[in-house]
Amino acid sequence: MDELDKKIIQFLREDSQLTNKEIGSKIHLTGQAVGKRILNLKDEKVIESYTIKVNYANKQFIRVFMEGNYFQNI
Repeated sequence: MDELDKKIIQFLREDSQLTNKEIGSKIHLTGQAVGKRILNLKDEKVIESYTIKVNYANKQFIRVFMEGNYFQNI
């Protein structure tokens, strides 16, 4: 993994929806060259998966108090 691969990974971390062409224009490579590097990184298991982060507007917490640690199936 060289410096260009590290830059590609950084751009994908910031925005995984960037096209290969967009990444290539930032690091002075063609989109095809970026795509090949990404495939190599996947083959080498450097990139294992892509994920998303959901930013929910509201978070709720629920607290449950029990009198004991037993329950009854009904």
